[in-house]
Amino acid sequence: MEAPIVVTIGLASAASTSHPCTFGKSGLRMLRSVQRCFQRIVYRQTFVIRSYEAGFDKIASIETIANLFQETTLNHVVMSKCVGDGMGTTHAMMRHRLIWVVTRMHVEVDRYPVWGDVVEIDSWVDAEGKNGMRRDFIVRDYTSGEVIARATSTWVMMNQDTTRLSKIPEDVLAEISPFYLNKKCMQSERCQKIKKLTSSAPYIRSDLVPRLRDIDMNQHVNNVKYISWVFESVPQSLVVAHELASMTLEYRRECTPSDVVQSLSCPDTHHSTLGECRNDSSSLHSGLDGSPDAVSCSEGALKSATFSLPKTGPVQYTHLVRMQSNGADIVYGRTEWRVKDRYAGANGTKPCVSHNSSWAWQKPTIPHKNQQVPWPCK
Repeated sequence: MEAPIVVTIGLASAASTSHPCTFGKSGLRMLRSVQRCFQRIVYRQTFVIRSYEAGFDKIASIETIANLFQETTLNHVVMSKCVGDGMGTTHAMMRHRLIWVVTRMHVEVDRYPVWGDVVEIDSWVDAEGKNGMRRDFIVRDYTSGEVIARATSTWVMMNQDTTRLSKIPEDVLAEISPFYLNKKCMQSERCQKIKKLTSSAPYIRSDLVPRLRDIDMNQHVNNVKYISWVFESVPQSLVVAHELASMTLEYRRECTPSDVVQSLSCPDTHHSTLGECRNDSSSLHSGLDGSPDAVSCSEGALKSATFSLPKTGPVQYTHLVRMQSNGADIVYGRTEWRVKDRYAGANGTKPCVSHNSSWAWQKPTIPHKNQQVPWPCK
């Protein structure tokens, strides 16, 4: 069987390229090399988690990981030499006035990297149905080689002028099909239908608007921004005491810079037989951090609702991002959360000790400017 090409981009110093990642006098520079692996082209890029990509607990956020996915995607297209102009468009796509839009994304995270960690992301594409393309990602800890996250996404083409979805033209397919790899990062992805929330959802955040920095090079709201909007209505006590284990987003329509949107969230324990959320004021729950579930986000924007979370096992939420003016659906979402390590014992669950826990984290040693410190190679 013919071995595929893996394009790797790592971090290296100018003085030495014997290691994929070394510190040197000239700082960190990009190293491009080609290896053979799999069957077709797989793109690999290495990233260092920066301080501004981590949260209050020094752990990288899901938005950070999604941004790394996007950066990997665009660089993969650039390295393929069929890139045109814009966010991953090819030359043939430019002639047809087509751009890529994501319709679905599913992410599973086993462990989050922390500030100073080095992660390695593999990405490849394959056909998805008749008119779609699937892009998969695998995230590894660079030092140990441990797989810490996986993601799969579905992309389709949209006409820039009409904003309507389009079939893949033959000349576009001829450009991208040589890079298809018949390989999935997840053997059994859960694809159950996401229920649509209504105004009875216990958590609603209103008056959310895209900023100028949220607009991408195609003049559309960046898809990572929708993730941030989904979490705007998640209760603070959940975010403090839990971490996101998995997330599924279904993108229904685009959002323009002039739109005002709402974010709705509801724990799955509140889904009635009619598929709606209900407020149960008779149940009282206080987050593990001591804060109430209903956290005021803006003047009356976040409804007051209380509920009891399970003491063991994951917590599931359903989400909806919609237009505030007419209620048109923008994004359906489903998330699953697990208790953070430092809270596990207090919640009756077995503590899970990670060798890379933020609370055992130590600041990395910064080498002297003339000292080269090699990183472990796989």
